[in-house]
Parts: sequence; C-alpha cells; structure tokens
Amino acid sequence: MYDDETRELLGGLGALAEDWAESAELRALCDENPREALARYGVEFPEDDRRELRICRNDADTCHVVMPANPNVALADETMGGVAAGTTAGSAGTIGSGATASSVTTTLSSLSSVGSAGSAGTAS
Repeated sequence: MYDDETRELLGGLGALAEDWAESAELRALCDENPREALARYGVEFPEDDRRELRICRNDADTCHVVMPANPNVALADETMGGVAAGTTAGSAGTIGSGATASSVTTTLSSLSSVGSAGSAGTAS
C-alpha cells in the first residue's frame, strides 16, 4: 500500500511517539527544537526550509485538529514552480515516492489527528 519511503517515515514517527511517551528529555526537545527531534527519527527537512514547525500534543484540556493550508491563499512563485515541476508541494496529504519537505509536513499534519483520541490523558 505504501512505498518504502512512506513506510520509513511512518516508522520513524511511530518510534518518536513511543519514545516520547517514555522520555521527559525527548518531550522537552520536541518543544525546544522539533526539527532536531524529528531528524533523530529520520524525518528531516532541507536546511533552507524556514517554516515554523511545532510538535503538538493533546492533553485533558486540549485536542488539536490540524487543517490543510488555506486553498484560497495565492501560492508563492517558488511553490508554484514546484507544483509545475511535479513535486508534491501544496498537495494535501500526499507523500508519494518523491517526498518533499512540504509533503512531509502535510503528512505529519494529517497524521497528528489520526489515533489521537486515546492520548487525551497523556501528561508531559
């Protein structure tokens, strides 16, 4: 069903979630430097990607629902160039065989709401 790259990404995210539950140090790193935390689990972004990245967690008082980018906002020229070149930039939920930072971010966003119902009681 998934290609090797997607399976590897999902495996890394699963391992991060498991370790996060056990490690206060990892939870702190996720808050302070989410790029480094994700990189430790094989989820890396290009160095020139300066978008803000957050790792959010649900708790007893907060449940995060992540929505895709606003489709009514004009895309930047470089994003449009990526779309025209056949990358997955701007495609909601697509990771495919040519995963880009944009598709990884979109996939992370999509995955954050999947299976989170059971984590409402998790404390950091």
